[in-house]
Amino acid sequence: MNREVANERKWNAVMRRDAAYDLRFVYAVKTTGIYCKPSCSARRPHKENTLFFASARAAAAAGYRECAKCRAASAPEDLRAVQRALDYLESRLHERVSLSTLAAHVGLSPFHFHRMFKRRVGVSPRIYVATRRAERLKRRLREANSVADASLSAGYADERAAYGDAFRALGMTPGAYRRRGAGKLIAYTTAKTGLGRALVAATTRGVAAIYFGDSVDELERELRAEYPEASIAPYSAKLGAEFKAQLSTGVQTVRTQLRGQKSDGISLDVEGTPFQSKVWQALKEIPIGKTRSYNEVARLIGLPGSSRAVARACAANKVALVIPCHRVIRSDGQIASYRWGAQRKKTLLEAEKAS
Repeated sequence: MNREVANERKWNAVMRRDAAYDLRFVYAVKTTGIYCKPSCSARRPHKENTLFFASARAAAAAGYRECAKCRAASAPEDLRAVQRALDYLESRLHERVSLSTLAAHVGLSPFHFHRMFKRRVGVSPRIYVATRRAERLKRRLREANSVADASLSAGYADERAAYGDAFRALGMTPGAYRRRGAGKLIAYTTAKTGLGRALVAATTRGVAAIYFGDSVDELERELRAEYPEASIAPYSAKLGAEFKAQLSTGVQTVRTQLRGQKSDGISLDVEGTPFQSKVWQALKEIPIGKTRSYNEVARLIGLPGSSRAVARACAANKVALVIPCHRVIRSDGQIASYRWGAQRKKTLLEAEKAS
């Protein structure tokens, strides 16, 4: 992967405050001289002011200070052991690494290591490797001449093995993913709201994204990163009636739900993995004015113990408000993170409880 693509992935992780990347890199902000973990709750920096480092030590060597909020350098011993395991796996994605081999590499028993890894990363080592291979397959599918070529370069023994992993990870076959967004037109519009700028994007089938941010440029970049293969265009009078109807409905839905009221009649055109889709459906069933913990959502979908994976599915939500990931909080009642900022989440919950 070239540096530009790698940095785009890291930037997207920072935008999502994705804790799954906390063990992979830190980011530093030129204007403040501070470095943070990707999941840090501090206000997101401007992209042009951001640098990425492989570790807190590297950021400190470059002259940056540790963030007082996220304490990126203050990793406990078990976190450092998991980091060593992740580094080992990343260098061997083409191989089959047994649990006993991985545990021995970090000097722990297989049983203790497996529990620790799952607690810190959210999934088992086996699922982590399968996910990383699938992520690499995504990139190869955009670049390779065929699915077979992409499968081999992503580390699969054959095309058949890639199909099995990819369908679980992508919610579609490799061929369908390779055509993701090709020939698809997504139109978008923005509007001022009490939560800052809102971006609504849609195809002729339905709303594909609802984001909140501080600037139109920021929102446009996020949309293009989300749908890299699609043709994306701002609203104009030349758009067809179907586009205009979808965008109008989307903006009206945003305004209605920001008043703490329920809004029906919106069509969505979003894709997720089977697990993400299951989580998103459960979120839509949470009543206005109510909240659920990540653990409660995990139990609702019949997968107790998957609270970290539930949190990642919430972070991957493309459609704010309509898929109400803001109604999911920590077990202790704290707000926790939100893709579009913890303060926006707090404001939304207060408005819904008051309605």
